Amino acid sequence: MARNNGTLSPQKRLNQKKSDLKRFYGLTIAEADYLRSTYGCEICGAKAKKMVIDHKIPGTYRGILCQQCNTRLGWVERYKEVIDDYLERGPQNATNSFSE
Repeated sequence: MARNNGTLSPQKRLNQKKSDLKRFYGLTIAEADYLRSTYGCEICGAKAKKMVIDHKIPGTYRGILCQQCNTRLGWVERYKEVIDDYLERGPQNATNSFSE
């Protein structure tokens, strides 16, 4: 959403919120509020105090997430290639080098 440095009037903030919701998610304020208040997180199932709308492509939304899963998902997406490489790697060649 657009940053507000405190200089916008309440009406301009509302108009900005409406514009951002439509542009980022293709939703109205009522639709966004309904989704956030009705559904649990689509990853962990929790119904958190702060639920967010996850988007991947502007004008659409992917799902409703708790703030914690949304943050973690961003991290996983950022490091997906490294994580996939690690998970595909077979077990390390175990040796007795740790024993005396």
